[in-house]
Amino acid sequence: MERNNELLRAGVQEGIVLFKKQIQLRNYIPMIWAYMYRREFLTKNSLWLSPKTIHEDEEFTPRVWNLAKRAKIIETFEYIYQREHEDSIIESRDESSVLDLENILISFMKYEENLSGKSKESFDYALLYVLDHYVYYGRMTKTLNKLLIKGIYSRLRRAKILTFKQKIKYFLIIKSTWLYFLVQNYQE
Repeated sequence: MERNNELLRAGVQEGIVLFKKQIQLRNYIPMIWAYMYRREFLTKNSLWLSPKTIHEDEEFTPRVWNLAKRAKIIETFEYIYQREHEDSIIESRDESSVLDLENILISFMKYEENLSGKSKESFDYALLYVLDHYVYYGRMTKTLNKLLIKGIYSRLRRAKILTFKQKIKYFLIIKSTWLYFLVQNYQE
């Protein structure tokens, strides 16, 4: 993914500020390999990959951005490290992938309870990002936890970060997943 010029010109900023900008500009890369980390930063903040998590990037990277006091997005040479193949997570259509994202959402909601101010606002965007992936994968397997979605939807509505289209999308999912799936299949 090519980096947005606004992000490249942003300079050194707090991680939460850059994270929010990436999501808003639709230029967020969740893959761990897309960034460089200082080992002492990871150790000091107890940031490790969970060995049992399929979508470890989805959980790890937002936490890194949230805790980084100084961060900068730089233009890099394209290093293509995509392991997309038949057995890739990206190509996975099974329930374990959906359950993994569901667990990440629950983990994020617990994590966010201890946040406030800009950190909480920034993490709302992480919650929305993972929720969108959860719905995408859940649509493929026809499994969605409506109660979880309703709780997150309520939180994000209060945070006032949802677009009109997102409000309609999640309202529809909460009211009738069947109708939502029908509309989505019709659009494809």
